[in-house]
Amino acid sequence: MQQIHHFLFQDVFDYAGKIRDVDLTKGNFRFTPIIYLKDTLKTIDKLPENTFDEIIKKYAEMNVAHPFREGNGRATRIWLDQILKKKLKKCIDWSKIGKEDYLSAMERSPINDLEI
Repeated sequence: MQQIHHFLFQDVFDYAGKIRDVDLTKGNFRFTPIIYLKDTLKTIDKLPENTFDEIIKKYAEMNVAHPFREGNGRATRIWLDQILKKKLKKCIDWSKIGKEDYLSAMERSPINDLEI
């Protein structure tokens, strides 16, 4: 994930590919606090990737972790695509997913990841 983020944003952010060192919120949602972030990322890394549901759960958990200061959505979607291709030989056509529906599902994913 860090390599993807670095590749995408190396010419944009000096912190491209670096795990954030600040707390982040978006609206009323608070992403994983910095004091727990490294342990959370280790836990996410160990989550299984054998089924579509397991992979989506891992994706939802990574969204809550939000490891970078900016560019999490783009990097995480590519990361998800790579896992799905490697493990299940599947690919998401992101052009068929409405932005508002996607953002809404991601906001609710900590409670219910089935929408994703």
